[in-house]
Amino acid sequence: MVEDPVTSIDPRTGELARFAGALAGAAGAWAVDELTAGAIVAADETTEQAGLTPRERLYRELIRLNRRRALAAPPKREDDAPLRRAEDFARRVERLPLEDKEALLLVALARFSYEEAARALDIAPRMFAERVMRARARLDCGQPVAPPRRPNYLRLVK
Repeated sequence: MVEDPVTSIDPRTGELARFAGALAGAAGAWAVDELTAGAIVAADETTEQAGLTPRERLYRELIRLNRRRALAAPPKREDDAPLRRAEDFARRVERLPLEDKEALLLVALARFSYEEAARALDIAPRMFAERVMRARARLDCGQPVAPPRRPNYLRLVK
């Protein structure tokens, strides 16, 4: 059996590449390879960060690199009409806002606990849980979740 040259270099690569592929979406294999390699190099070069395990540092670097890539070339989006339930699940995940998508994929794909994922994203666990709930709600109903509206009886007074 021939060993995969990428995973033989670093055993973390397979899991990380799968996560990078889900984050990068339609960007292609080149973007996945670039994100994976960049995250491994950056995580290995960074000094110990307070309270982070090496795995959390690795995913934090991957997310940081993906954000930089996404901001440099924002993806073309179709109109924001509600998605039909019959659409492919991967397409709905790809259309999630970046922060919600990162949170959902850390839990679902990388199998992080909420606490580990919150530390990897450098946010409060409560905020992380809200992002996951928003992402799941958007996937369940297939349409964007509107922010909560203020009741009519509450008005701003200047």
